[in-house]
Amino acid sequence: MKTSPKTNHWNVMVYMAGEKSLSEECIFSIKELYRVGTAPNVNVVVQFHSDVIDAIPRRYKIKKQPPAKIISGGLSLLGDEDGELNNPENVEAVTTLKSTVIAEPSGRKATPKQLRASNPAVLKDFLLTHIEQDSTARQLVILSGHASGAVGDFLGGQDMSLDKLREVFDAVTEQPNGTTRKIDIVMMDSCLMSMAEVAYELRDYVELLIGAEGFELSTGWPYHRILDTLNTQGADDSPTLARSLVSQYVRYYSDYDVAGVSVDQAVCNLTLHQKLADAVAALAKVLIKGVKDSATLNRILLAHWRAQSYNAEQYVDLWDFCQQLIDPKLIEKGVKDDINDACKAVQLVIKGDPESSFVIHSCYSGAAFQYSNGVSIYLPWAADTCEVKDFPPLKQYKNLAFHKGHKDHTGTGWGTFIQTYLEKARRKVRYLTDENEKDLQYFAPTDETRVGLRASPPYSKGGSGRAVKMKNPPVEFLREPCL
Repeated sequence: MKTSPKTNHWNVMVYMAGEKSLSEECIFSIKELYRVGTAPNVNVVVQFHSDVIDAIPRRYKIKKQPPAKIISGGLSLLGDEDGELNNPENVEAVTTLKSTVIAEPSGRKATPKQLRASNPAVLKDFLLTHIEQDSTARQLVILSGHASGAVGDFLGGQDMSLDKLREVFDAVTEQPNGTTRKIDIVMMDSCLMSMAEVAYELRDYVELLIGAEGFELSTGWPYHRILDTLNTQGADDSPTLARSLVSQYVRYYSDYDVAGVSVDQAVCNLTLHQKLADAVAALAKVLIKGVKDSATLNRILLAHWRAQSYNAEQYVDLWDFCQQLIDPKLIEKGVKDDINDACKAVQLVIKGDPESSFVIHSCYSGAAFQYSNGVSIYLPWAADTCEVKDFPPLKQYKNLAFHKGHKDHTGTGWGTFIQTYLEKARRKVRYLTDENEKDLQYFAPTDETRVGLRASPPYSKGGSGRAVKMKNPPVEFLREPCL
């Protein structure tokens, strides 16, 4: 992958949402940044919002790297200052939105509710305020907080949907002449964000996306290693630097595997996302046709069962799902293999020629995510329902550009495949016959798959997992004969 010539100056904008139990870890990360300090060619600014003490975001300018101090046995490159984060000289309280998108005059004092981190206006204000206008400077944005991937909330609130995130980056990267100046790297210090759907929303505004397919621990990225890597490798081209950042993350957490911790991390080249979208669209088309055949439906079900999954089995690794679909053991004799070509085309885009692969680097540690290959996709076993033939999560999903398209780009239609697949694979109603079909009753399930029974507090930057009794249960029923 080639990038345009730029200076070695890195402008780093870190946006931390402390909502829902992450405030302590955000403070620890900021103190780590202060402890390391920045090299002359690295500029770091942090905005942090805590919902514990007050609702006013704070901005911190990380100081230049302190002079090395002589210690016993050699030199220390780390200072003994780790912040003093309440020092008025170090913090700026954000009470106004200079470039707000809410319907108020620019610079007017905002309410605490409007200043929460999940408000797209607040993120937009932060990025517009601190983005470098020099076209030769390189830009790195880090978004830290809870996330749910393609379906759900982001940064601790439902306001920041993926389409709203796209609108923020559209505004931030727009140039006066109408062109778009892309962000060099966006790092997601959040769970489940290395998804085809997420990448699609950012592809016009970001060159490289770093993120995890699975869960990230609440401790998040090792920020001291991030800043040390930027300080020492900032002269590298963006892909090389991004690979180093991913390797540093996985290397750091590899020490945790003795505690049963698994992690994954990847770098995706968003400039190639249209190739991936085209390949997924072709795959969706043949799968929609395939689910109508019982043997092929069983093949898809078994591939889905075996594939690397995430988020209570709502998402699957796209490369591994395709690998399971083309596994000769899953293909019965006589079954047409028109799925094979489509799967291999998807795999080639994800991990083909190193110079033209969508995933340019992918690493894991631990057993749980060992079949991760860098990019996941939405593929649930079932969808919660409010009406018999309505799929609310799919309704949300079908609003994503990845499914329906955006501007002059056509969508993949992946949501149509999911709905067709779920309808064909849904288990039939017990005791149902042609004669008693008129007696069917709809019942919104209230077992733990819907209300979160046995749910525990999240120990990662994603939501708590849900226990599942049946993969794709019926949503209608007949009265039990004994009643």
